[in-house]
Amino acid sequence: MSFFEQLAASITKPSKYFALAKDSLRHKNTYIIVTAIIMSIMTFVIPAAAVIAGFGGFNNLFSKSMPAMSFEDGVFKASKHFDMEISSVHFYVDTSKEAVTMTDEMSEEYALYINFGSKKYSIIMSQGDEGNVTLASGNLTEILPEGFDNDMLVQTIPLIYAGLFFDFLVVAIGKAINYMIYSLILMIFVLPIIKKYDNILTVSECFYFCYFAVTFAMLVESINQALGYLIPSFIVLIIGFFFTVRCIFKAIASLDSTNAEPS
Repeated sequence: MSFFEQLAASITKPSKYFALAKDSLRHKNTYIIVTAIIMSIMTFVIPAAAVIAGFGGFNNLFSKSMPAMSFEDGVFKASKHFDMEISSVHFYVDTSKEAVTMTDEMSEEYALYINFGSKKYSIIMSQGDEGNVTLASGNLTEILPEGFDNDMLVQTIPLIYAGLFFDFLVVAIGKAINYMIYSLILMIFVLPIIKKYDNILTVSECFYFCYFAVTFAMLVESINQALGYLIPSFIVLIIGFFFTVRCIFKAIASLDSTNAEPS
């Protein structure tokens, strides 16, 4: 069974979960890997690509959109203030001050602030009602080389893309782990029910059974995230959970419809 056949069956045919769970280990693990990659593309790659395209690529950003910058004798200079948001990261440059900290102009909706003054920098995490936490701060001489300018930024573009690719891998691995944990939790409740049907599934097969069942939930969650959380996350989680439970019970009910009697 191909990946797309597995995906379609996971969403529309709960009665196929048992066959999917008994498929080869290679096919099942491939399904986990590919779904994690697809969800990561939806939630990380597409939004990041949209932002990058929005400012015409990093080369255009560094050489044209950003102000002319230089770092000499321990002093950072920029021809004008600079303010940019990428996803939940907010960059702010104001070299009219030695140091830039949180101000009323910075909305709390941004999760992370990276601030540059003429001599100091700060990285601050906004935690909503819990306040703000300074993750790092210090003199710019600690992070910028003498003679730093826009051309040096352009030279770092390959490293930036390498960093984005690494971030993508981290997101993909994180999603795979999250959904596997979700499946393990579901398995705790599903396994005792499955055992009543002559142990039709082994423990490992029951895990994969549950993973196929959460496909719709992970898909809806990823789409909502890619669209900028059009629907509050907790509502999407509730919808996904109830759909997952419904699919699990429909799959189990299919055993009775095929005359599989409990032992």
